Amino acid sequence: MERLQRSVSLPLDLDDALVLAMKIDVARLEAAIRKAQNYLLDKQHPDGFWVGELEADASVTAGYIPLMYFMTGHVDAARRIKVVNYVRNQQNEDGSWSAYPGGPGDLNVSIQAYFGLKMGGVSGDEIGMQHGRDFILRHGGINQANVFVKIWLALFGQFDWRGAPSIPVELILLPDWFYLNLYEFSSWSRATIVALMLALALKPVCSVPESAGELYVEAEGQRVLPVGKRKGWFSWKSLFLLLDTLFKFYEKLPFHPGRRRAVKAVERWIVDHQEDDGSWGGIMLPWIYSLMALKSLGYDLDHPVIARGLA
Repeated sequence: MERLQRSVSLPLDLDDALVLAMKIDVARLEAAIRKAQNYLLDKQHPDGFWVGELEADASVTAGYIPLMYFMTGHVDAARRIKVVNYVRNQQNEDGSWSAYPGGPGDLNVSIQAYFGLKMGGVSGDEIGMQHGRDFILRHGGINQANVFVKIWLALFGQFDWRGAPSIPVELILLPDWFYLNLYEFSSWSRATIVALMLALALKPVCSVPESAGELYVEAEGQRVLPVGKRKGWFSWKSLFLLLDTLFKFYEKLPFHPGRRRAVKAVERWIVDHQEDDGSWGGIMLPWIYSLMALKSLGYDLDHPVIARGLA
């Protein structure tokens, strides 16, 4: 039981971890672990490695259409049709889209899929879109989405930037020995954070032909913009929300010492960390946000970094 409590407490508050530990049958858990181990060993290649198919949820494909609008102002007609057909085929009977094959409907994936379809020219009056909209509204609408969805929608004027979290670009100036610095994060999250720092500092908005305003439960004048809700006074979430409040106060100040230097450092970091294939670590989030952030800085489509990334 002690080993079990250690294993489940890391991503949870201590109280939640203890409650979860008491509810779990240890024998069943250990049997499940052995079953998973045997499955992985059975799938291992004789040379020692593993190979498997990786398929993203429908939001990744759906996001291609808004991304192209942001970067180029238009979408290739043939690709737009393929994207629309694929996303439609991934829709569940209840109108939702899932985060993984066979999984339950996911609010965040559904919002992005719906928005991508509208951007692709699909009318909101179509029956499939009505079902998708009903699912999204039943689950709280855009204000209940995660921060990545809110940032994504803010880039297209569908969400107020004030409701997005703040990550000051000055973070990149902190030395490696400082307790909270970029290199305390994993590689993929570090690249995402750096790209987001620039996007959140610039707060660009791309004008698009369609709106997702119907995905709000609240009327336009009644929408509140909290980044999140506190969970007690002494928790990591409460700490991060407090820091976000302080960062937002800092953003309102008339002077930001080191801001210009920090923006240049972030720009240089993004450019220097692009892979030879044009991606950033082959991961979607830093890839698209790096392109969008650089475009917002004035990089044109002919710039080698942008051209490689789009290609």
